[in-house]
Amino acid sequence: MTTVSDHRLTFTQLLSSTAVSACISRTLTAPLDVLKITKQVGTVESKSSLQSLCKHLRKHDGVRGCWKGNMIGCIKVLPHSWIHYLIYQQLKWEFSDELGRLSIGKRLSTGIAAGIVSTVAVYPLDVVKTRTIIQPYDKTLSAYKGVTDTFQKILLNEGKGTFYKGLLTTLIGSVPYAITTFLMYEVLDQLWIQPRYNHSTVEVMLHGCLASAAAMTVSFPFDVVRRKMQAQSPVLANNGGVDVTFIGAKDCLRAIAQFQGIKGFWQGLTPALIRMFPYHALMFLSFDLCKKICLYQNGYSQSMIDHAMDQNIDLDELQEILDYDIELPQDQISNES
Repeated sequence: MTTVSDHRLTFTQLLSSTAVSACISRTLTAPLDVLKITKQVGTVESKSSLQSLCKHLRKHDGVRGCWKGNMIGCIKVLPHSWIHYLIYQQLKWEFSDELGRLSIGKRLSTGIAAGIVSTVAVYPLDVVKTRTIIQPYDKTLSAYKGVTDTFQKILLNEGKGTFYKGLLTTLIGSVPYAITTFLMYEVLDQLWIQPRYNHSTVEVMLHGCLASAAAMTVSFPFDVVRRKMQAQSPVLANNGGVDVTFIGAKDCLRAIAQFQGIKGFWQGLTPALIRMFPYHALMFLSFDLCKKICLYQNGYSQSMIDHAMDQNIDLDELQEILDYDIELPQDQISNES
């Protein structure tokens, strides 16, 4: 499938709409993200059931604690989207044929390359997000007093390298994620008899959710290792809350397998999968609304609010910033129809 950008929108409008819709969907599903990352890191309270963990977080952090790390998560959306879009367009221009088409291999490698560059660029923000979520919401109990303070203390006490702990694991995990996404789109395209442009809104969202869920499940062990490495700190209480002791990614894999078994590599998968559909649906609907507002401003519509779904919108326009946090562009690794 090839995603064709809507040329009725300017470059700024397209990326701004994407960023706004991403922030809305992230914010409304943030409590599930907090549960996922807490389970992945393996703090003491996360060893109980999800219900018990929810009660613990509500008791000790309050309702506002359900949105720990959300601000920094939203901040990283815009630079990630801009960098990714620019890198992908440049690579596409370099490697496409005279008709602007990319082969399957080039499309896959170009999408991965753009995802890697954008991930590396904003990775320090992701480390700060993880640290913020693991610490208590109460500033009198937390080791950090805010986003700026978190940056400063990590830099002062642990060094610049801490901002890139787990990066290599993330990049390695992007490969099975991309391949699984590509294969899932291949399979789903075969199962859906009708061509993609004839799918209903629900079918398009379901298509994206299934592909993302499969890719997330396959690559989730890499994400678990990444979160543990990001949270681990010799200067924080209980080693940053991480439930295993390790030195490096390889040792982390060994420790998880030894002390937690195979199930340890999928800690936090349940809230991640629960979050999948509402996140996609909110992203899709909010992007459609932003797009309608831009079309009205550009003179293509007589009203900013239209009850009909824009038939030119495609969920694949948004895949570059949909969670899983590796955030690879699934529209750019799908096959052409």
